[in-house]
Amino acid sequence: MTRGPSVTGKPQGGIGLGLFIAKQVVRAHEGTIQVRSSRENGTTFTVRLPRRASS
Repeated sequence: MTRGPSVTGKPQGGIGLGLFIAKQVVRAHEGTIQVRSSRENGTTFTVRLPRRASS
């Protein structure tokens, strides 16, 4: 199931499009995106893209 963009209730005013767009770009390049989050280390996003797209 693909989730579309969402609206956030955060006071910063963002509308939640950033991660949705990043996911679509990574998917188009046959890569992966992961997120890791903890109170101690904050949040880290890891994007992996292949050197060449599969044929």
